[in-house]
Amino acid sequence: MSRYQIFELDSKHYPHVVEFYQRLLEDSQNQETSEPYLDGIQLDMQAMIRKLDGIRKDVGAQIWVAESEEKAVGFLSLTIQANPFPSERYPEIGFVEAAYVNPEFRGEGILEQLEEKAASFLKRKNVKTAELYVHHTNHSAKEALEPTWILALSGKETKVL
Repeated sequence: MSRYQIFELDSKHYPHVVEFYQRLLEDSQNQETSEPYLDGIQLDMQAMIRKLDGIRKDVGAQIWVAESEEKAVGFLSLTIQANPFPSERYPEIGFVEAAYVNPEFRGEGILEQLEEKAASFLKRKNVKTAELYVHHTNHSAKEALEPTWILALSGKETKVL
């Protein structure tokens, strides 16, 4: 049995998710030069709570939180947006805004479970493609995501890195 469970975002998760966003900012450094490119930015808690409230109310957005022993250990945030190059086949795209798993829980399949929730959500919304952007110097994120970010949408595997 897994040591963690995946839940849709609830207000009890807000402090943890804001902390994870802050860690993402802190981890977003140029790993080639060790120079942070978002150095010193502190998130505004009230603005983040408004953002999370908005996501919970938006039918085209979702955040999933991974918990272990009732403690949040990771999350993935997804939105559905109009395709900037719309076509009849792909009028909308999924966009992974952020994903984070605490270092001590990495390698346990949590990110893959979060991705499965995102893929299921997109399929229910009839969205056939998704995108995820990783800064080119964020090698640890690229290594973690590249082998896993293949979504089976509409029966077809689509690589979205």
